[in-house]
Amino acid sequence: MEQLQSVLQIGMRVWVRALDDALEQRYASRIEDMTDRWLVVQRPTDKHRPLPIGRGSPVELTVAITGQPGKDGQYRARTVVLGVLTDQRVPFLQLAWPENWERVQHREYVRVPVSLPVRLRVMEEDDEGPGDSAVEEAWVEGIMRDLSGGGCQVAVPLALAPRQEVEVEFRLPSRAFVLPAEVQRVDVSPDDHRLRIVGLAFTDIREPTREEIIRFTFQRQIELRKKGLA
Repeated sequence: MEQLQSVLQIGMRVWVRALDDALEQRYASRIEDMTDRWLVVQRPTDKHRPLPIGRGSPVELTVAITGQPGKDGQYRARTVVLGVLTDQRVPFLQLAWPENWERVQHREYVRVPVSLPVRLRVMEEDDEGPGDSAVEEAWVEGIMRDLSGGGCQVAVPLALAPRQEVEVEFRLPSRAFVLPAEVQRVDVSPDDHRLRIVGLAFTDIREPTREEIIRFTFQRQIELRKKGLA
């Protein structure tokens, strides 16, 4: 179990899931205030409507920590809603400070080379003030160069920076995927300086979805071995 009081910061992105949600859907939010006893986050919305999470509701928080030696990783914790603050333009949830955070243990994922059409768009914060939701920029087309259960590498004609939040859309034989991700690394393509080679880490992915991707990577690895390419 982990204590994250010294690591979490106001403005940090978190994901909120109502524990009574049978679909196990998590929604992006942001820390707006905190003390050593509670923290305040934006009340999550679904299609611009506030979710029906009220006082006493049990919820799960998930947060990704980067740039903190010894703490980097994804964490989750269970807590309860102390109250709903509705006197602001955007309602907030006041949550009891979780007693313990659990580090989410991810095994090393097999990364396989691919060449798949991909679309990517940046998720930017509205600069009108605190509490505004993310603004969805236009989709940009590119090529996915490799894929794993934890993320992918894409080539896109788009200037990006580490820690930017994006959405990535691609299709495997089973179905199409649209997943949130965080930029981990950006390099200029040696073949075309208009392109950026971008390493992405999936930030909010349900385990059944991850397993679908992992099954594809295993099958892809088998195919490459048969061709003598792996």
